[in-house]
Amino acid sequence: LRLAKRFPHVIVSRTFSKAYSLCFARVGYFVGHPEIIAALDRIRDSYNTNGLGQVAALATLSDISHYRKQFERIIQLRAKTTGALEALGFKVLPSQANFIFAKPTAITAAQWFRQLRERKIVTRWFDAPKVRNWLRITIGTEAEMAKLLTATKSILKR
Repeated sequence: LRLAKRFPHVIVSRTFSKAYSLCFARVGYFVGHPEIIAALDRIRDSYNTNGLGQVAALATLSDISHYRKQFERIIQLRAKTTGALEALGFKVLPSQANFIFAKPTAITAAQWFRQLRERKIVTRWFDAPKVRNWLRITIGTEAEMAKLLTATKSILKR
């Protein structure tokens, strides 16, 4: 956000979908130089967001301390999960999001994905050339991440 305030040609966009659990609401915002924001405002659809989404976003902002605690929990669990996977030999890309991309070395990502799914652990695997060697893992609860790590250790022992 500091960059958007400092440089007139920078726009920062934020969504309420992931961090604030409002994916149903389709609400977000831009921060930028007033001239750029005014230009965007001139071309936006007059029905670009619905009333329920606006009410939900305002309610979210009224309890920001709750969400800050959630953000901190996600950051800590992301670091813990990343460290544990790296200790098992996985490559994990740096992340600032509520998910990580992890690449196994002992098995393929597709095999890891299928074996996790057999254990009812849901991750994302994409059969596209640049990402097929990686799994996308959303940071869940402490118990969910422990289950993922326990299952991964079991899979690697096979």
